Amino acid sequence: MGTFYVDDRAIPFSEGDTVIEAAHEAGIEIPHFCYHPALGGLGACRLCMVELQPGREGERPRTLAACMLKAQDGMRVSLGADKAVAARQSVIELVMTNHPHDCPVCDEAGECHLQDATIAVGPAYRRYEGTKRTFVNQNLGPLVWHDMDRCITCYRCVRFYQDYALGTDLGALGSRNRVYFGRAGDGPLESPFAGNLVEVCPTGVFTDKVFRRHFGRVWDLQTAPSVCPHCSVGCNTLPGARSGSLRRVTHRSNHRVNEWFICDRGRYGHRYSESPQRPLKARIDGREGELAEILAATADRLADAQGVVAGLGSVREDMEGNAALRSLMAAMDGWYSAHASPHLEAAISEAAAASELAPTLNEIAAADAVLVVGDLTGHAPMMDLAVRQVARAGRPLILMHSVPAPLAVHATQALTLGPGELGGALTTLRRRAENPNARANAALNAVSALLTEAQRPVVLGVAETLGAAGCRALARLAKAVGARCAFALPGANAFGTALLSRPGDGERVLHSVENGEVDTLIVLGSDPFGSDPGAARWRATRPKLKLLIVLDCIATETVRQADAFIPLAAVAERAGTFVNYGGLAQGYGKVFAREPALPDPYTAISDLGHMVGLSRIVRNAEVMAYKYLDRPPRPRRTGIKVESSAYTHLRASAEADFKPVAVPSGRWQAALMTWYGDDPLAAFAPELSSLAPAPAACIAPGSGTDATLPDGTLIRLRGPLGEIELPLCHQAGCAEDTLGLSRAAMAALGVAEGEGVEWEPLP
Repeated sequence: MGTFYVDDRAIPFSEGDTVIEAAHEAGIEIPHFCYHPALGGLGACRLCMVELQPGREGERPRTLAACMLKAQDGMRVSLGADKAVAARQSVIELVMTNHPHDCPVCDEAGECHLQDATIAVGPAYRRYEGTKRTFVNQNLGPLVWHDMDRCITCYRCVRFYQDYALGTDLGALGSRNRVYFGRAGDGPLESPFAGNLVEVCPTGVFTDKVFRRHFGRVWDLQTAPSVCPHCSVGCNTLPGARSGSLRRVTHRSNHRVNEWFICDRGRYGHRYSESPQRPLKARIDGREGELAEILAATADRLADAQGVVAGLGSVREDMEGNAALRSLMAAMDGWYSAHASPHLEAAISEAAAASELAPTLNEIAAADAVLVVGDLTGHAPMMDLAVRQVARAGRPLILMHSVPAPLAVHATQALTLGPGELGGALTTLRRRAENPNARANAALNAVSALLTEAQRPVVLGVAETLGAAGCRALARLAKAVGARCAFALPGANAFGTALLSRPGDGERVLHSVENGEVDTLIVLGSDPFGSDPGAARWRATRPKLKLLIVLDCIATETVRQADAFIPLAAVAERAGTFVNYGGLAQGYGKVFAREPALPDPYTAISDLGHMVGLSRIVRNAEVMAYKYLDRPPRPRRTGIKVESSAYTHLRASAEADFKPVAVPSGRWQAALMTWYGDDPLAAFAPELSSLAPAPAACIAPGSGTDATLPDGTLIRLRGPLGEIELPLCHQAGCAEDTLGLSRAAMAALGVAEGEGVEWEPLP
């Protein structure tokens, strides 16, 4: 710690701080272009020039870039010195010689860093009257618009894309005043974080292509602090709406989650709320009607139900909605679970129970060794971005996976193992950590050495890939090596639903429907008869249900089969609470109201309860939703950590020891093969889903009954629910005897991670 002075104002600083960083912390904004808090300074733009006062007699003042100048105790710099002011003005004038005169129609207007800096620094008028430099723009895919004429050569784009996010398909081309930031040729940007170019660029070179299609001036947008609903990381966002529709989503800084960036799923997945397929009309028995009328008719049917009623919540619905459904079921003496798949419920419970010391994204990035089990990019992209900072710094990154994972190219060591082998490998690593003489193969010995030698190790797993026993094995390994442990969970509120459900509730609900005890089912934001894990058993129960009531905001197969359907407000159209992978409860605010207004889950279920004479569920639901918190989380706050004592009981959900998945002879193990846009909500975002990989069944090169089968060969796959046909694809990164399948393909076959699949080439 020390103190330096900016124009005689004392500025405290920490060791290693630059002048611009310390000044920013003290509330002094030094003009800049190339500097970014996450990327640091480069000294490329020279806009942050300050005058360094001489420290000794006989020295002359020097004009230096504040982003490269390390703060020193007693140092004196001037922001207002004549030479510093003139230097900054000359930078602005030079930059503006080639800048186009399109500010009135520029997408960046209202949040343009160049415009703000020009007004603040000057000069106010342009003297240059010569010919401007121009470029040909590129088509960078459906998400990001490119306009190179606006470039000021600050290098922020490539420093984020290449250096920070470790992307390889965008860079700086050309030289001198013809530097071009783009790709080698037209084509979609490949990085899961490409949309951050829109916010990183200080001008309008990279803008939101989706927003452009339904544009609104930023000062006209309705905004409210929100939380991303697309994965369990819980990134903070700032959605913007206008004229009754959601137009865009940008990042909102929260040091406990994401400080500066969001992934493309979080930025563009919001388009599900504007999908033409979105069901906005309530209906009962195939007849559409006004919401109040359909709610009353649904309540009458519910009150007349003869059998037991059960409720099925969802990991993608908030605490308030799930708590209201559970409270309603308690009042009606029915069963409740938030999980359609008992196996996935056990995995979520086990993962949550082991997340007492789950690291934040910043703590993951600061780890000196990281072990990742599964494909983080597909399940939690921002957790993946934090891991990339470990690889970027040259620290050990170990990856264990069954299907191709983007992190593999950055890994110090990558182990490709079948789904049934992952848990066994983790157990071996744990035993070796506890006893250095324990046997292990050379690859696991190397992994063990990297983890045990680290001072700040972190282990990360994908709960959906590992299952309950695998999650427990990873947690035990973390304890043995002294590592922080976290899991990517399947849903924005998966941790919260684990708190609301008791271990085994998923099996109780499903079994009670299978044996005919339950003939009325209320489904909130879940798709048990469609693509949700566990659909194989659920689909067989549909004929046994006399009444299926569904509340959702997207068009799922379960919505299609509903006897009564109540449309719900999307996340941006309501307020609520999500609990992220580390047990951080965060409130999000209502951005705008759709016309006609749609209810949030809490209101819709409470109204049903009132109509059937159970008004006390409202109070009970409020108590239940915030039971583990000292107060309800509020938007704009950083969140409230759930006390670990509230979820230690969840450990009872898994088997005592890991048992490998049994693979019948002659059958292949199915493994979920995801991508960064894979999410039930984002599946209805057309621009994002257009980038989804083509459907295929992937195997390791040289695998199969006939290793000579070429890519594209049509094969028939058989599972418990039936047969499907897919083209074959040989892809590096697949484990031996493992078949990489999309979520839709696994749902159609009725198989889960590690279960057996038969396949054969078609003649």
